[in-house]
Amino acid sequence: MNVSTSKNGTFAFDPYCVVQYNASAVRGFSPDPVVYSFQSISGAFCCFGVFANLLLLAVVLRSAQLRKGAGVVIAHLFIVQTVNCALILPTAIARVAAASVADGPMNCGFCRLQVVVQVAFNTIVNWSEALLAVNRLVAIFFPLHFNTFNRHSVQYAMLGLCWFSTAILTVPPAFGLLAGTKMTVLGTCAFVNRSAAFSGLLSFNAYCPLALVALAAVVIIGRITFRVDRFSTRASPHAIAAVPVNSPNNTVAVPSSMSERQKRTTKMLCMSFAFSLVCQLPLYLIPLTGLSVGFPELVLCFWILTTVQFAVTPVIFLIMNKDYTHSAEMLYARVRGQSVAPLLESTLN
Repeated sequence: MNVSTSKNGTFAFDPYCVVQYNASAVRGFSPDPVVYSFQSISGAFCCFGVFANLLLLAVVLRSAQLRKGAGVVIAHLFIVQTVNCALILPTAIARVAAASVADGPMNCGFCRLQVVVQVAFNTIVNWSEALLAVNRLVAIFFPLHFNTFNRHSVQYAMLGLCWFSTAILTVPPAFGLLAGTKMTVLGTCAFVNRSAAFSGLLSFNAYCPLALVALAAVVIIGRITFRVDRFSTRASPHAIAAVPVNSPNNTVAVPSSMSERQKRTTKMLCMSFAFSLVCQLPLYLIPLTGLSVGFPELVLCFWILTTVQFAVTPVIFLIMNKDYTHSAEMLYARVRGQSVAPLLESTLN
């Protein structure tokens, strides 16, 4: 039977937990400065993240235009990030704070529940970003099929698949299947692999979303850098003016504000993808080197990065896309009883 030890030396039996943290494998250090810094920085970003995500969620939900197409995935992203900032990460912060106290609780049963929920919601954030990446890739490489792919029914189906993939990774360990749970002296919790099946599920859910996000970011940056646009037809202003727009003989592609808005959306998502990679890659790559075993405080640094990601992502959307900015202005004006002229077209058609 697997056992976990509490900090006062007694044993608490839990069939779902493995032996807690090997002190001989970790260098000695005073956790107080690390814990205090983690609490302060993460707590501040959690508070800001709740406000920013709720604001952008309200902006999307109140705008019929922004709810179209990938707006469903964006709203889902803001909801999940709000849950992370309001509930999951504060619970983790409180647990780390409790573990830093001499007689702080080290309940492996609660640790098991916490790691399941935390991994699930962090993974679903990555999958949401991956869906937005796929949306951009389809728009770039398969423009003729983009309208079909951008339907709400398709977006809901893909979100369902992402939740299913996340569930088959996180639910079995909650019942002691495929993987166990371990705790560290810092109060952090983690899965312990017990099977090849769990390794495969973990690798798929951890690296596949990041690979899609990285691919989309590289493609977008490449197109912006080299100004390659295979899907636009170049024509002189005289050729465009010579044929009426509504004429059946009009085969000239007329530049529109929609294409410009799509470019802004693409650049906005590219920035979001790049920021997500910066914050998420250390969380998954550094543990492969084994550094997090000898330096457990690194885990707290990775948690700070994810908190920053959840808080700053809505700011990126708000600043880099004037459709979101204008919708936020309209929402603010409505609260104050004023009016703002609406934009004519949507970003996410």
